[in-house]
Amino acid sequence: MKSTEVLEKTTLEIRGLPRPNSRLPFRKFAMENDMHKTWELFDFGCKKVDAPTYLGRKAGLGYLNFLLKKHKAGCCWDGSFGEEDMEVLIHDDGCMEFVITKKGYEDFTKEKGIADFNKFCEIIFPYFMSAEVKGMPAYFDQLTIFIICLTSRIKRRMVNGRSTCCLTSLSNRPRPFQP
Repeated sequence: MKSTEVLEKTTLEIRGLPRPNSRLPFRKFAMENDMHKTWELFDFGCKKVDAPTYLGRKAGLGYLNFLLKKHKAGCCWDGSFGEEDMEVLIHDDGCMEFVITKKGYEDFTKEKGIADFNKFCEIIFPYFMSAEVKGMPAYFDQLTIFIICLTSRIKRRMVNGRSTCCLTSLSNRPRPFQP
């Protein structure tokens, strides 16, 4: 059998990937993908912690970037968007875009921005927690503090040195226990 005959008979089937140019509700996206993984930390006496997976980090940072872009453009929702307003757009090249479909208001204020971030945390964070681990996932406390600081220019300047560390908090993982 020649190699060309083998190639002609070979088929590849990939299951579970979303179709290009499709829209998924965030809830469906989160249920079909693991948003977090539970790790055992050796440093803390085999304590279990939750940490986001690659897709979990991508979703969290995608929605956070979307909120920041809208706030920078002067739009906000005053915390009135819900989980049903959050969608994942899959493009031709497989790139994912995380958007809030509800139309935002044009009058951004600090209080309305804080309400948006609180709603973001209220919707997103439960997808990163498991029943066996109590409390927030690894690094999420620092992320919450940094999100609140983003809404004030003065505080943003004060935490500028830590901004790189805090913005990447969704991408950090604790060191797993390896027996």
